[in-house]
Amino acid sequence: MDFDTLRTFRELTKDLNMTKTAARLFISQQTLSNQIIRLEKELGVKLFDRKPKLKLTYAGEKVLDFAKQVSFDERKLNELLQDVEGDNVGTISFGASALRSSGCLPEVLPVFSEKFPRVNFDLTTDTTNNLRRMLEEGDLDLAICVMEEPIPKNLVAQHILADQLYLCVSEKLLNRVYGKKEAEILKEKSKLGAHVGDFRKLPFFMMKNQNKLAFAISKCFTEAGFVPDVYLASMLTRITVPICSAALAATIITKMNIQMNLEKMQGDVNVFPLLYKNKPVYHNLYLVHRKDKHMTAYLAYFMEILEDYFFRLNKMDMTSVVNSGR
Repeated sequence: MDFDTLRTFRELTKDLNMTKTAARLFISQQTLSNQIIRLEKELGVKLFDRKPKLKLTYAGEKVLDFAKQVSFDERKLNELLQDVEGDNVGTISFGASALRSSGCLPEVLPVFSEKFPRVNFDLTTDTTNNLRRMLEEGDLDLAICVMEEPIPKNLVAQHILADQLYLCVSEKLLNRVYGKKEAEILKEKSKLGAHVGDFRKLPFFMMKNQNKLAFAISKCFTEAGFVPDVYLASMLTRITVPICSAALAATIITKMNIQMNLEKMQGDVNVFPLLYKNKPVYHNLYLVHRKDKHMTAYLAYFMEILEDYFFRLNKMDMTSVVNSGR
């Protein structure tokens, strides 16, 4: 049994489709099929049921567990040997949501590459649940995840950001719906904390994602006892600020999203801290890796500058109230 065949087997388990896997690996379907047949003969077990569609057998599931561990151990050994040689050459497999990776990587990668110019990155953008699974299976070195206690015993999770939620509404929309006098009263009331119930007349941008952030937002509307008028529902969080800035809808977004889009707000968007049960709402982010992950010098440095980026972001208050007399 060789590492390449195990890797090919593992890749096939991701798609469970010979055509897709062969195309992704740039090999012929016949080559892929021959490798799997050869592995089955060597192990003396059937790894896949072929009909009605490709599916792992019980033996195949056990071999997959073994293949995952072998892949992790092989990479760990290579990193250990590189550390011994002092090469500082390698690849960091990093995972985060598309929004979070877009926010932090442009800031930290130039700093990182000055010190480790021969280290590359393999970026995966996905949900927290999938990123956690990939961490546990050894496919990622490091990921930014939303985590809750208790932390799984095989993972190390360091809290890096209390990503506060804010209610954002353009001055134009607020005045159009409430009138200038009532809008000023509402702004004064909300600058230290906003309840969505006070903004029930507004149309809202709402996330279609069924994730922890969407759940935290929905709890605020449930507490207020009303269903929002949804102008637009979407999974594309990057369009929330443009929709808000165009005075089409109010939205609830995180500090990190606001920080990335300050220029697009053009000074015409009110930003109020969101409240739930009279307390600020936070989306807690963690920097996560496997407990048995070998910590190379370059991975430790990457974590260090990520922590510094989020430390600075943590200290920012995004609250902003438009001056109506401007």
